[in-house]
Amino acid sequence: MAQLNNPLGGLLRGGDAIAELYARVFDGPARVMVTFGDIVEYADDTHAVFAGRETGTFTGRDGAELPLAIRTSRYFRYDPAAGRRAMLHHHGSIDDPVALRAYQDAVAG
Repeated sequence: MAQLNNPLGGLLRGGDAIAELYARVFDGPARVMVTFGDIVEYADDTHAVFAGRETGTFTGRDGAELPLAIRTSRYFRYDPAAGRRAMLHHHGSIDDPVALRAYQDAVAG
């Protein structure tokens, strides 16, 4: 079962709960734009871990564009039945408590 630990949803398990959170983030009022960079990859034939930073912007409650910086890691496992890798774990953290609260408020609307 997939698991997501992030600053908005806390600890979520299962694809439906994770998809619901991402719908709130990317279809909600905050207008979030991020890219994944500064990546370190650890991979073999059956597993892959990517660790790096998501950076970008989001629109705050007052309409101002604010910076977004999230430390993140993602774990994928190869599923031979499906013939592809599936993400089983994603973790993200925002270090700055003021920025975290602004992001949480913006996504909540």
